[in-house]
Amino acid sequence: MNVCLSNDAKSIASALVAGATLMAAAAALKHLDLGSVGRLLMALLPLPAYIFFVLIQVKSARQMDELHQRIQLEALVFAFPTAFVGILTTWLLHMAGFLPGLEFTHAVAFFLVLMIFLYAVGRTLAARRYR
Repeated sequence: MNVCLSNDAKSIASALVAGATLMAAAAALKHLDLGSVGRLLMALLPLPAYIFFVLIQVKSARQMDELHQRIQLEALVFAFPTAFVGILTTWLLHMAGFLPGLEFTHAVAFFLVLMIFLYAVGRTLAARRYR
């Protein structure tokens, strides 16, 4: 059976698979009593899915016309530095003693979600600009 998916469908499917493997690995690491090899394998479980996701994104970007490539670039140029400033500020505030209860795993999870949100905002702003 030959299934032909559009680039958008492949992108969404690969993102869902990557997210699902990440959640499964995190749940297993938190709730299962695994030995060191099991913990290592579980920690690396999402890696192939995320590599596939990145490859799909690169392929999709290469097939876009110039306008859509520019929108993507502007979204990333907004999201990456904004997330960087947020991460840097959080780290410095933590180092200065203003965020004593901050846990690394919670901060990482927060900033991963924030980066996706910032990308969506950047893409929306860039798309509006070129309407």
